[in-house]
Amino acid sequence: VINGVATLDKTHYKSFAEWKLVEVNGYTITYAPEVVDFLNNLGDRINLKMLTTWKYDSMTKLAPAIGLRTDLEVVDVPGSWSSIPMSISRENRWWKLNAILDHINSPDATDFIWADDDIGSYTRNYVKRMAEFEGLESLIITPHTGVALTREHLNRIEAFVESFEKRNANLR
Repeated sequence: VINGVATLDKTHYKSFAEWKLVEVNGYTITYAPEVVDFLNNLGDRINLKMLTTWKYDSMTKLAPAIGLRTDLEVVDVPGSWSSIPMSISRENRWWKLNAILDHINSPDATDFIWADDDIGSYTRNYVKRMAEFEGLESLIITPHTGVALTREHLNRIEAFVESFEKRNANLR
């Protein structure tokens, strides 16, 4: 959640020193370079994947335009484009939820962070329960639509990743 589509006079924009606007594929993208730098560095520490409606355009158009690394895996699985309503059948369930559930149920599943402005409370609680059942730690962040990731979100992500790194260091 990099694009903050609210007007730049909103309070949350003051949490970062700089904001840039760039035209990508007919859309104005408003982003903080500090968020992009954070994600670029995070990708050196964890397996960072793109789960976005931009799909493959995220690596060929969006990432180069904003300075985001272009080597991230783009996750694309079948499912509905709507985040609501929740459905039991895979073909009618939100495709992003399918991707997260695929991760949780994979034999090599790891703790994970999911940040998306469309995650509803039911989906959040369901994913948390599924992850806990599989013994996984999860951090689910739902920025307000139009606000994008904030400094508070970045701090929570950093703390989660540091905890993940410490747990894994203890396993060695």
